Amino acid sequence: MDSIPIPESSNQAFVLPSSVPIVLVVIAALILIYSVIMFIRNRAELRQEWEQENAARLAKPQSTEQSTPQPVTIPKNTSFKAKQVISTDALDVLDLIETAVWEINSAFSVLVHCALDRFITLQSSNGSQAEQEQIKRGLKGEVLDYLVIDGEGLPILGVIYYSEGPSNSARTSKDDSIHDIIFALNHAGVRLFEVEPGFQVREFKKRIRKTLKSSIL
Repeated sequence: MDSIPIPESSNQAFVLPSSVPIVLVVIAALILIYSVIMFIRNRAELRQEWEQENAARLAKPQSTEQSTPQPVTIPKNTSFKAKQVISTDALDVLDLIETAVWEINSAFSVLVHCALDRFITLQSSNGSQAEQEQIKRGLKGEVLDYLVIDGEGLPILGVIYYSEGPSNSARTSKDDSIHDIIFALNHAGVRLFEVEPGFQVREFKKRIRKTLKSSIL
C-alpha cells in the first residue's frame, strides 16, 4: 500500500526575508528623527512666545505706590463739611507741648497725628520677607498724637495722650499697640512721653522739659 507523500514545505519554519529588519530599523529611525525635529521646533516656538511676552512686559510702565493718583470725579451738587481734627483737651495738650518746646529751642516744631512709618524705617530684621512686610504695615498703622522735630526735621520726642477723642481713639497704656510703639521708638532712638488723663499742668511742664533736654543731649 502506497503512503501519502508529505509536502516538504510543512516541515520547514517560516523565515522572514533578511530585508525586513532593516526596513523596521529605518522606520524607527525616521520616527525618532521626526520626533526630535518637532520637539526642537515646539521649544523654539515656546521660547519665541516667552521672549515676546517678556519684552512686552518690560516695555509696559511699571505701576508703583508712588504713581500719580488718578483725579477723582466729584459729582455736581456735592457738599463737604470740615470736621474737628483733635479734641479740645488734646488741643490744650498741644499748646502745653509747644510752649515747653519753644522755651528750649525755638527752631523745634510739633506735628500732630504722625504715623510711625513717616519718621521710622525698617533698617534690618531677622524675620522673613512676609514678617518684614507685616512690620512695615504695623508702622503705618500706628499713629502718635504728637511728634516733636528739630530744625532739620528729625524726630526728637513722641507724645501719646491717653484720653478719649479723635486724636487717639481712646487708647490706654495697656494696649498692645502701645508696646509696639515704645519698642519701635526705642530702637530708632526716639524718646516717648506719655500723658495720662487728669494730669497737673505744672507737673506736665516739668516732666516734658526734662524729657526734651535729655532727648537732645
